Amino acid sequence: MKYKFKKKCMVLHMDMKRFYYSAVVFTGLFLGTNVLVQAQQVVGVAEAIRMTLERNVQIKQAALNKDLAEQDLF
Repeated sequence: MKYKFKKKCMVLHMDMKRFYYSAVVFTGLFLGTNVLVQAQQVVGVAEAIRMTLERNVQIKQAALNKDLAEQDLF
């Protein structure tokens, strides 16, 4: 009789260990994901369009400067 009781407690103990282990892993994953989400910048549509247009102007200016530099060499 004592053996069955010990065996039942051991099984219950193992189940609790698994529960705590999975809870710790889940909490760690949740907190890690939360940190990654906070690191991203929230940008509205108007802001995204403005940033894209600025980058396009910078690219065009760089291409123009490159063309002017090539003309000066020849």
